[in-house]
Amino acid sequence: MTNPKKVFIIEDDIDLVEAMKAILEARGIQVQAAYQPDDGLELIRQENPDLIILDVMFGKEGSTLGFDFARELRQDKALCHIPILMETAVNAEYPGFTFSPKDGAYLPVDDFINKPARPDELVEKVEKLLEAGASRLVENLYN
Repeated sequence: MTNPKKVFIIEDDIDLVEAMKAILEARGIQVQAAYQPDDGLELIRQENPDLIILDVMFGKEGSTLGFDFARELRQDKALCHIPILMETAVNAEYPGFTFSPKDGAYLPVDDFINKPARPDELVEKVEKLLEAGASRLVENLYN
């Protein structure tokens, strides 16, 4: 029997975390969460998840801590292999402005998902990144 895949969510909207958790756990995926990047880093080191779902903006002032956290993870040789699915509401707040995996030099994540994510889209993107097994960016980071 194989070990279940582990996903770690870093998102400050508790209701959104619980919704994603229910969707993913129904697929047999273990889910843990932190509500701020600072709280998540040590737990990620302990748990070594197979995927991180990371919000872009945190707090009422809309701090873009998710950007900084993604770059910090990519600079850590012990964590850089973990794929990151970044969730963003930028498309709703700024119509016509989008992110894509092509923005990897600026924002080193493996894929993006609009929030709140449709359940089918969330499952599709999570399963695709879990199947990949490691970040597509890792070979470019230390070679």
